[in-house]
Amino acid sequence: MRKIFSLIACLSISGAAFAITNAAYGHGFVQVDDHVRAIFDFDVLSSGDRTAGYFRMRLATGEETLHVVGLPAVQRASFLRNGAEFAGPGILDGHRVGVRVRVFDGHGTDHLDNFEITCVGPDGHVALHLGGELAGGDIVVRHVR
Repeated sequence: MRKIFSLIACLSISGAAFAITNAAYGHGFVQVDDHVRAIFDFDVLSSGDRTAGYFRMRLATGEETLHVVGLPAVQRASFLRNGAEFAGPGILDGHRVGVRVRVFDGHGTDHLDNFEITCVGPDGHVALHLGGELAGGDIVVRHVR
């Protein structure tokens, strides 16, 4: 929650005089297989045509980091009732890629929180794609009107 307020302050400092209408934030992990976890955190705010936020993920075993993904400045975001999709230019293991993340907040539904990430290289080929239901953590999608 503290990160959300930091982003609100950042948007206010930039001279933006608008109300925050959509927010998605979360942290946790997805168990990719028996020994590999995708550990992530993110924070995204959007109002009208303004969007701010970040996404970080580390794909790792207990001892070794396999991949690192960073989306330092979310450029596009769209929201549904319990879900959000956000994207922008990012980094996969030090290489430039396009990053698209989809998240679902299962609160109030019969479904668990889940997320999906796709990284696409400059040549248009998918460099990384994974996702699933959270094995730990929480995803929150909110709409303030």
